[in-house]
Amino acid sequence: MPLPRSVRGEQLFLTREQVDDLAAAADRDRLAILFLAYTGVRYGRWRRCGYATSTCSARGR
Repeated sequence: MPLPRSVRGEQLFLTREQVDDLAAAADRDRLAILFLAYTGVRYGRWRRCGYATSTCSARGR
């Protein structure tokens, strides 16, 4: 039995002000949010490159 095709919804993007507000509210993850938002690197790629691990270990996680 073939699976139904997934339907993509409308893509939503944050404004520059929304990104800045999110980064300010995130506190510890501010740099990661700014990096991901302004470079376009996807979260999964960022994780695979090891940046998430080094950031987390620097915070004591």
